[in-house]
Amino acid sequence: MAIINRYKLRDGTTIEDVEAEVIRRRTEKIKPHMLFCKGGTWINDRAVHFISCWCGDEDISLNIGFPEDLSTWDDFDDVLVLDEDVGQAYYPFYDADENEKERFPFVLNIIGTYNRIMDSFEFLERKQC
Repeated sequence: MAIINRYKLRDGTTIEDVEAEVIRRRTEKIKPHMLFCKGGTWINDRAVHFISCWCGDEDISLNIGFPEDLSTWDDFDDVLVLDEDVGQAYYPFYDADENEKERFPFVLNIIGTYNRIMDSFEFLERKQC
């Protein structure tokens, strides 16, 4: 059973919709506070815009890249949960669905926070797996 939710962009979503939501969330003081900028090549080579915010702990960040062609966006290639202390992907997060030994309390907190943040975005919807 997967504990990490899977997501897709809602049909018709534009990069302007994404930016507007980040601005709205800041204006309405909806946490977590996040950054929307051009760039994101640390997420992957095709990211031209990105969102970045803390994911449950000050040392773990959630980074969402957006390619030029949003129809190619997917939650595996375009999302990076990053361990900021060592500057690399937070592997226990990615292994938690396949390896029960990776489901210790800290990573479960990260997964829960990730799911809540991703669920809160109006431009995303859960995939039916």
